[in-house]
Amino acid sequence: MAPNFRIRTVTLFVKLPSDEAQWEPELAAAGNFLARAQTAFEALGLEVQTLRIATQPLDLFLGPPGPALAGAARRLELLAHRCGVPMMSLGGVTGEEYLPWLPPLLATTSTVSCSFALPPAEPPCGALARRAAAAALQIAALTDGRRNFGFAAAESALTAALLAALAPVEATALALELGPTPADCGAGASAGGGAAAATAAPAAENQGGVVAEGGAAGLGAGAGGGRGFRYLGLDTSIAPGLDTPPMTSSFERLGYGRFGGPGTLAACGAATRALKAVPLRLTGYCGLMLAVCEDQGLAAAAAAGGLSVAQLLQWSAACGCGLDTVPVPGPGPRWADVYADIEPGAPAAAAGGFGQAQGEAESRGVGDGEDWGQSDDYDFGVEVDEVLLGAFAGVIMDTALLACRLRKPLAVRLLPLPGKLPGDATRFDNPYLINSSVMALV
Repeated sequence: MAPNFRIRTVTLFVKLPSDEAQWEPELAAAGNFLARAQTAFEALGLEVQTLRIATQPLDLFLGPPGPALAGAARRLELLAHRCGVPMMSLGGVTGEEYLPWLPPLLATTSTVSCSFALPPAEPPCGALARRAAAAALQIAALTDGRRNFGFAAAESALTAALLAALAPVEATALALELGPTPADCGAGASAGGGAAAATAAPAAENQGGVVAEGGAAGLGAGAGGGRGFRYLGLDTSIAPGLDTPPMTSSFERLGYGRFGGPGTLAACGAATRALKAVPLRLTGYCGLMLAVCEDQGLAAAAAAGGLSVAQLLQWSAACGCGLDTVPVPGPGPRWADVYADIEPGAPAAAAGGFGQAQGEAESRGVGDGEDWGQSDDYDFGVEVDEVLLGAFAGVIMDTALLACRLRKPLAVRLLPLPGKLPGDATRFDNPYLINSSVMALV
């Protein structure tokens, strides 16, 4: 029987030397391993969607904050591609001095992701959250929102602990993409039996994990030639694909009621408990990913106005990984003025903001021919950008506080779309994203 799941990603954790001249041997070994992994899993009948490496925090090897950082990241990306490493996650930084330099870094690269981690505090530092939000909006301004898929803000203490557990030198981990979501294994369950149904739900993931784990163990030992890497385990987080059944309808079949209504949190909790109980070697979040633009049901619910950012944060904080791929309003034409006040030391090219992104988008033919969602009766002024920045920072602070209180890693990956208003249709050209509607932050 054909597997009803895919391997969403094979991630190899590596420690790159600070000497750029020594990057190539490490990347070549990583590329060799990832190629062997893909071949081995495909021989087992498993489709592998993505291959990537994850590094130690970028400040430990890529260089100090400054104009040279983006160039170093681009050279690393090009070298990685030549060595057979398609995607790369740079370890998150905690030093706020790096914040002005992350937008040009992401604007210069195309397959690199990174994050900024806020220090744990109650309450979280508002000024730092504001700078992190400004970095995200500046990325949107520079890239027409295309590269926000590669940036997240997180709370540092527990996230660092998670990454430390995930990323010893020369180790690998797997994540699956499920076809049927948990409720499909327990369709028709009553509310009273929903937890039992959800407990049985990861059967497909367990089956897939056994097959994948066997393949990974052989690769970890160096089977097939090349360097061996320690196998860390499987991240059982539910991550539906673009062509899999909607998560919303599958959860409703657990019997807890309409997704988005009362009982949604209970359904999420039942599924999450089951995911953490899969009898395999587990690593990573092992939670529920309510990624709005990666699930047909969530995208449709957001487009219909049936979801709010506050609801998503409540459910994902209790049972998942934080806010992920949530489309929100982005910077307007006056954003450059706002950003220059927040980051006066930012490079001139990075302060170009909205106008530069609009010009680049038009030159590529990106967009729908409209004036970036502007209407005759709406003024995209500095005040609007200030309100947006404050709301974005507030979401980061709320998530950081929940992470600190609940002692679990949570992240914020919003997708701000320049010039768009709540309710406007999204027009992503990313093969990993589903179109929806822009959600309100305020």
